[in-house]
Amino acid sequence: MTRPLITHTQAKRLIKSSPQIIESAKNRCQSPSFSLVDLQEEIVGASYLWRTDKKSTQNMFWVLECLFAMSSEILNMVPYPSQVKGILSILSGRLAEMQTGEGKSLVAALSAAILAITGRTVHVATVNDYLADRDYIEFKPLFSALKISSAVILQPHSETERKAAYRKSVVYASGRELIFDHLRDIMEIGHRHSPAQIASQKILSDKTLRPLIEDFDCCIVDEADSVLIDEASTPCVISLPTRAIFSTSELETALEFAQTLRAKTDLIEITPGAFALSEYGTRRVEQLISENKYPDHLIARELLNFAITAIYSLRRDKDYVIVDRKIGLVDRLTGRVSVERAYQTGLQQLIELKEGLELSPTRENAGRLTYQQFFQKYRALSGMTGTAKEVQYELKSVYRLKTSVIPPHRPDAKKCNSVHFCQTQKQKLERILVESTEIHKRMQPILIGVESVELAQQIGNLLEQNGLSARVIDGLDDSSEAEIVAEAGKAGSITVATPVAGRGTDIKIDDKARSCGGLHVLLTGVQFSRRIDRQFIGRSGRQGDPGSFSIIISDDDLIWKNSKLKAFRYAIPNSLKLRLLKNIQNKNERVSQRNRQKLVKQEAKRMQQMTFRKKR
Repeated sequence: MTRPLITHTQAKRLIKSSPQIIESAKNRCQSPSFSLVDLQEEIVGASYLWRTDKKSTQNMFWVLECLFAMSSEILNMVPYPSQVKGILSILSGRLAEMQTGEGKSLVAALSAAILAITGRTVHVATVNDYLADRDYIEFKPLFSALKISSAVILQPHSETERKAAYRKSVVYASGRELIFDHLRDIMEIGHRHSPAQIASQKILSDKTLRPLIEDFDCCIVDEADSVLIDEASTPCVISLPTRAIFSTSELETALEFAQTLRAKTDLIEITPGAFALSEYGTRRVEQLISENKYPDHLIARELLNFAITAIYSLRRDKDYVIVDRKIGLVDRLTGRVSVERAYQTGLQQLIELKEGLELSPTRENAGRLTYQQFFQKYRALSGMTGTAKEVQYELKSVYRLKTSVIPPHRPDAKKCNSVHFCQTQKQKLERILVESTEIHKRMQPILIGVESVELAQQIGNLLEQNGLSARVIDGLDDSSEAEIVAEAGKAGSITVATPVAGRGTDIKIDDKARSCGGLHVLLTGVQFSRRIDRQFIGRSGRQGDPGSFSIIISDDDLIWKNSKLKAFRYAIPNSLKLRLLKNIQNKNERVSQRNRQKLVKQEAKRMQQMTFRKKR
């Protein structure tokens, strides 16, 4: 049952009063009789009055006024009217769409503080450990001044540290850390309690076994479309080592055989990047099996299909990358890299063998949980992001989250310079070089947005070879990339980035860059999702700064490959191409949404079956 702190009607009333609230907070801090101790006592009194009479908008006005004054004194930050709208949207249980650079981190912190001082417990979920730690460190002084206990949970933390953290009023953590901690709770509790006990939460009375996460009260999700939509395409899985299905010699034989297959004779391309054996190739496979290379014919066929996929379909720096001698999977939609996830048994080991890596042990699933299942547990779910409009219906249907679009603090001043069409990838690279050189001469900072690690490295090398120094970031190291992205607004800088690289970090331009026209975003094609394009473009022109963007599209771009228009793309007039590409993006979003809906139904059915078996 959703229980937001205030109603939407109360939020609308308070939004109308936001200029007065901000002005009153500023006047408090400037008053000669101002005392931090008195303000702390007043906040306690205001929150008590709100808890005793939650219908009084005036009581919440007082809470907000005191909190904003505290923020001004401790953090030297007073929220803008647009940020106040974001805070009130969150408190009313909504998702706030706020443009890049509008100060969403402050909105989350102040919202969490209000919830905590009114007696609620809050989890602030982010996309990665770096952002969780950064925001916790930045806003911890405010929580301390308000006498609110707070903590951060990071991947290296021990179980003891996590237990202590979850007992705090405000907890910062990545969405994955929260989900995996709850999944461990389920696995541990499932061994000692029935499904009925777990569902009724009677386990909390068991003093010998207390879960890490005891209460699902409030959750504020930062970069909500990334956490609740993109990450939700795959369930979180805890796996345990098990007996190997394939021996090393079998894997080597399959890989060696796949490398001898010829593209047009032995293989046929069913869809772009997906191959199957031709009739002649099938006969070759039957011959290999008949030579008793494998004890089980069904397993042999499965392994050989995996080997074909590993050799011909999955490409390094496009579908996967190598991080610290481990395979990291690349999300096609967002470009995000994950070393925690793996391909299914057999395919994973074949890719490791192909890349000369140590083979990972065979594992079997011990527990799994989807993002949808986890975040639906909270009594009050809310959040914010820069790009929610395209997925607002899914957010409402799955999470019961309505979206409020918050106007920017200052009018958007960025300009679209051009949309350029090329026939080939080679022509596109030449155009990128020409445009980058021209813009760099003006000392305008450039952010080049690319769809893959492979293309990022290719463009970085091209620029270096032509005397342009560029920094390439590819979604592999959140902390170092955030630092590079933060520097991307300096005059004369060139940064090449994949979609999620440095997400959550503002690009602030220096005075020289501002006089040169601000940050220029150069999109090297349209992404599979329009939200990714908007995230790139939104990095320019933050809070009314000058800025510009341009798009270079090639007929060889990957987005055309799975389209029915693939064969006709060279004949389509340029005036229609951009519109058609937007339609393809919409279709991609619908396909991804259907896949997520299918996952939710499959998990619901699986849970029903498990419960039935346990009851029997």
